[in-house]
Amino acid sequence: MAVDTKFQDNIEKRALKAESIFFASFIAGLNSFGILNQAVINMASRRAGKHLARLAELTDFSESDMQECAKMSGEEKFGKSVKLVNKVLPISKDIEMKKDNGNIIISIRNSTCKFCPKGVGEAELQGTLCPFPSLLESFNNEIWKSEDIQLIKERAIPLMVKEGDWCIFKYRLKKDSE
Repeated sequence: MAVDTKFQDNIEKRALKAESIFFASFIAGLNSFGILNQAVINMASRRAGKHLARLAELTDFSESDMQECAKMSGEEKFGKSVKLVNKVLPISKDIEMKKDNGNIIISIRNSTCKFCPKGVGEAELQGTLCPFPSLLESFNNEIWKSEDIQLIKERAIPLMVKEGDWCIFKYRLKKDSE
């Protein structure tokens, strides 16, 4: 049997495990039947984000953590949430967060993302099927029992924009935008 060196290199580069390959290729498979789009992924990701927050509360987040974090700003809490998601569900070794014009920008390096339907699951698609914009929002809001973080959704602009090797999504602190 011939070794698929491209696949093997991808596994090594991204440090993939079976669950990453399963998820990404499963999403790619559903997409190939034409029954999946970014809107459906967003709905499912919101639910998954809430469940991952519940897991984090049980396994990685103590009562003292919650008390300490209660004094943090919404932006600081979101930063902690992003790190916690990446601990509970290792997404990528390269996730960045910055503030720009009052918005919070999250960037995930595409070439190290462990769940990309295109890069890992080899999906043939025009748009995106990224679970993380909505998942990060719902995880944060569930873990803090708030609705402080809001994914920015603008007409005719995708939730996720690719810039070079980075997938970028924007959030606003809801209380800052009201």
